[in-house]
Amino acid sequence: MPHLSTAERIGREIGREEGRIVGKVEGRRELLLDQVAVKFGPLTDVSIVAINHLTEEKLDQLGKDILTANSLNELGLTG
Repeated sequence: MPHLSTAERIGREIGREEGRIVGKVEGRRELLLDQVAVKFGPLTDVSIVAINHLTEEKLDQLGKDILTANSLNELGLTG
């Protein structure tokens, strides 16, 4: 294994951490897509695009809100 400088080791660790964060957000996004589809039926392209552009915080909030929502409109995902 080649010797890595401190900067290279730090860069790799930062890359791994960023990958973990992105993976967690993508997992939340996929879960929300599944939850919405199960509760309200097949999603429109508009709803899918809307979910794919949500921030991590909004994904978390909608993950909770879906428990009591009666429509996509209540979640702000109409389309």
